[in-house]
Amino acid sequence: MRQRFFGLFFLLGLLITGLPATVRAANTFTDPQGRFTFTIPDGLTVDDRYTGQQASGIEIGVVLTPTTPADPQTLGNNVNVTIQSLGGMTASVDDAGPTILNNLQQAIPSATPDGVGFQSLTVGGMPAQRYGYVATINGLAVHGSQVAVIAGNNIYFMTFTATDDTFADFIAQTNGLLTSFMFLNNPATT
Repeated sequence: MRQRFFGLFFLLGLLITGLPATVRAANTFTDPQGRFTFTIPDGLTVDDRYTGQQASGIEIGVVLTPTTPADPQTLGNNVNVTIQSLGGMTASVDDAGPTILNNLQQAIPSATPDGVGFQSLTVGGMPAQRYGYVATINGLAVHGSQVAVIAGNNIYFMTFTATDDTFADFIAQTNGLLTSFMFLNNPATT
């Protein structure tokens, strides 16, 4: 399971480049495969360059980037939803957090917990775990939060990444994504 989760942090590396993107504006996002939907937070838009791509066995469901592209030399605050098949394994979100944090620290050695710790929440009617981290990437102080939720044979990761100095405002801006997130099929089989 460790190798599978490494792809998630490869994706994080792709997203912290802040490269300008070809984007489309919308108020809601519905997964092209019909698995989930959510309200797109104000100030963000879907970056179609990544949707549906695979990275180390993890499917990129969607990436949201600022409607005004970031300076290419800085981090563009972003959100991504990735999906990974559990391949028939039995897992709970309570077990996912420590494994992901360990893999994060291997992928980004400067990563440390953000002091908030693990938090239980509900996303799309399913139990979820949130954990946060801080790191220095390319000399930039980064703060991230990842939410893991299991639905059917998939684990969904919602990753929120911002510069440390903008993180609190970014989380407030993107909170509506978590509260509006809905599985479109029976979550037990999605």
